[in-house]
Amino acid sequence: MIQILSWFVNSATYYGLTLAASSESSSSSSSGGSERYLKTALSGAVEIPAYVLTTMLLAKITRLWTLCGFMVSGGAALLAVLFTAPISAVSCEARIVLESSIQDKITIPCTGCC
Repeated sequence: MIQILSWFVNSATYYGLTLAASSESSSSSSSGGSERYLKTALSGAVEIPAYVLTTMLLAKITRLWTLCGFMVSGGAALLAVLFTAPISAVSCEARIVLESSIQDKITIPCTGCC
């Protein structure tokens, strides 16, 4: 039952972060919406190092510790986004939201590989 809940939460988080990468607010820039495609492509490109990292860690550490580490790291990144998103009008907080989203976009595919 716990594995089913974990799979559901990971899937919802993954698709939510993918859709957030191409949100409407990011497409209203002066570039005419081409930034939306760039952000979505970068969001997908982040997954390549995630799969390599997972493969390397699974060879050295057990599956349980790898999964727990990625789940805790992803949860911390989501909490960072949650607490800094309402004040993201300032550039420093917007950068924290972006970096936390990228960190979470790395950890979610890793939990799926474990």
